[in-house]
Amino acid sequence: MTASGAKAAYRWIGLLLLAGLAMGGFHLGGSSRAEIRSVIGRLKALGVRKVAPSHCTGETAREMFRAEWGEDFVEGGLGAAIDVPM
Repeated sequence: MTASGAKAAYRWIGLLLLAGLAMGGFHLGGSSRAEIRSVIGRLKALGVRKVAPSHCTGETAREMFRAEWGEDFVEGGLGAAIDVPM
């Protein structure tokens, strides 16, 4: 997902926008670390406080997201139950 794609997707998901949560497949497999850092920076600039990337985000990106968000990294994916505070 490009940074502009992240912004567009984030804008459309009102409930998650309110919660500061970005979740789903970011499709960053094969992206360079620099590209992934750019997406992370853009998500941070948009106010994303928690991330729950699924498997199609790519393993390198998932690890970089985990390192960046720490305890606010949520294990996502098929069957995951995620509480969204309102």
